[in-house]
Amino acid sequence: MSIHTARAALFMWFVFLMVCSLSLSLSYGPPVSVKVGSPALLTCSTPCHGDVKWALSKQLEELLAASCKKEICVEGDVFQNRTKVKQENASLLLDPAVYTDTGWYICYCSGSVLCDVHLEVFAPITMSGSVGEKVTLPCYTRTDKNTAGNDILIWWEKDGKLVVKLQNGKLSYGSGFEQRASVSASRYKDGDLSLDLTRFRSSDEGVYRCYHRNKDLGYPEAVILKESSTRLEQTVLPRWISSQFWILSTFLALLCVAVFFWAWQRARSQRQRTSSLATMVTSASLHGNNSRASI
Repeated sequence: MSIHTARAALFMWFVFLMVCSLSLSLSYGPPVSVKVGSPALLTCSTPCHGDVKWALSKQLEELLAASCKKEICVEGDVFQNRTKVKQENASLLLDPAVYTDTGWYICYCSGSVLCDVHLEVFAPITMSGSVGEKVTLPCYTRTDKNTAGNDILIWWEKDGKLVVKLQNGKLSYGSGFEQRASVSASRYKDGDLSLDLTRFRSSDEGVYRCYHRNKDLGYPEAVILKESSTRLEQTVLPRWISSQFWILSTFLALLCVAVFFWAWQRARSQRQRTSSLATMVTSASLHGNNSRASI
């Protein structure tokens, strides 16, 4: 081996060690996923005892979210009136989170990078299901029609926990969804990753998300599933229908009272006539007997 080759190898080994050390020194906070309009809390695993700055990383620039120096905080232009920074734990609260807040956030402590946190803001749709019935949650994406059955990977999560997974042609289930949740391998080739959920339960309420391949999301990004209500008090009728209903109900009630009173009066009159006739017959019989006795 020549001297130049040896030097080149040593240089490459030095660069490799520098990259590894840099990677190890960079801390990543837990990823955060929230629906649009909800608060988002970004935290680092390492506390900061100096000045704190949070910035949203873009391709060619950083957008200031908030910066605090000695408890005096300044907000970035696109984050006005939406941020709150706690210097003791270097956390950033965005409230409310907007759709364009999605991205990588960098936290600086006295000018040094403390951690990176990824924020995802999603816009869900809302669906409802009736207890005991079947409900289908939609999810679509662009897939390869030539994908082999054993290469298909689909899974659904509810509130971050597994619902059902299709992998290597076999289905596996999360707790409480055994034999109730299913996805279709044949529909996958049509770009349809929809979830079929049978025998809906009240406990099935929550936020559902579908994934495929390397945790790629489908559309819609999330589905909020709620139990539909059929209680009478939750049915809103137009005001004029409600008024007519009560007028008709009152009229029918008065009519029933009038009919009952009329029937009662008629029965009473009938009893009085029967009693009077019986009295007359009795009187006539007694009079006849007295006449025969005098003769």
